[in-house]
Amino acid sequence: MTHRLNILDELPLPVAPGKNRPQSAIDCLAHSAEFLPTRGSSPGLPSTKISVDESGYLITAESLRLSTPEWQKYRQEQGLINLHHDIWVSPDQPVTRAFRAESLAAVAPADYLYRIRFSRLSAAWVLGYTPQFPSGRIDIDYSRDNRCNLPRAYRARFAAHQTTVIPYDCITIGPIRVTSPLRTAVDLVSYHDQVEHLDAVMAILRDPQNTVSPQLFLKALADKPNLRRSSYLRAQHLAQQCLKGGTSRQDEPNRSYPRVAGKSSWQT
Repeated sequence: MTHRLNILDELPLPVAPGKNRPQSAIDCLAHSAEFLPTRGSSPGLPSTKISVDESGYLITAESLRLSTPEWQKYRQEQGLINLHHDIWVSPDQPVTRAFRAESLAAVAPADYLYRIRFSRLSAAWVLGYTPQFPSGRIDIDYSRDNRCNLPRAYRARFAAHQTTVIPYDCITIGPIRVTSPLRTAVDLVSYHDQVEHLDAVMAILRDPQNTVSPQLFLKALADKPNLRRSSYLRAQHLAQQCLKGGTSRQDEPNRSYPRVAGKSSWQT
């Protein structure tokens, strides 16, 4: 019997009595040398530097445990650049897709990441189709079949949209899911007519590294139910501009896009 207990005592969980044994799977992970906590309990702020990869870190005042005057002095001395919200990066830090994805995960409730996906202009930013982090609230989608109520502390930061979530409409980058380039372009032209949104659509259509052609873009819009006629006409204009192969409109001063009156579906 003693021999059997010795065998059980070698297991990671305390099946048999023993000293200093982890009492749960969480304790087992916490005692592991490879386990490093990455997020704290404060909304949107990590308690330590969040390591994205070997090339750099996301930096916050809380991660460095500095007072407000010390934090301001540190930012000036190091020349830190504000990525978005309370997250800063060093000036020589390459901001990749994975880096941007991790930064959004840092300001979102960790327990909800599997239920939401970042969409519209926030997805365009993660994918690299808009240079600046979008102003206003962060766009996220949740499935109409799995209703999602964000914690109160996060509601002012996010604009949640109920939609039908289709697996091939989103991709996973690091800890988050974002809408695919095609779905991002369709959503942007369907619900927005501001220049920054349509510039992102043009960047998607002109990116040779994805499979979003103007023809595929228009077909996806044609298959979208209850699409406004004005949205489809704007999409046609963007597709025509892309097919002409002109210079990017982001380089043109005082650029604008056509506005078409009417809210009825383009098919009618």
